[in-house]
Amino acid sequence: MSNNEVTLSKLNADLKAGRTVYISTYTKATRITPKTAAKWEASGIPMFRLASDGRLMMANGRGYVTIANESGMLLVGISAQ
Repeated sequence: MSNNEVTLSKLNADLKAGRTVYISTYTKATRITPKTAAKWEASGIPMFRLASDGRLMMANGRGYVTIANESGMLLVGISAQ
């Protein structure tokens, strides 16, 4: 299992356990509650997914942004509370 697969499973487990996930950059922190993630799922767009090349992606509008590259290096900070 790759680093990104492990990170994806931890993110999904935290959300299912009722924890809020924070994705942060130098200038912005995005708060993702279990309710928010459920709304994305209900619309047919998963909040987090793996791209075909192995990158970890996060939903952003109608598209996705990369939060970890294909080698598993995180490009953002991730925490759950």
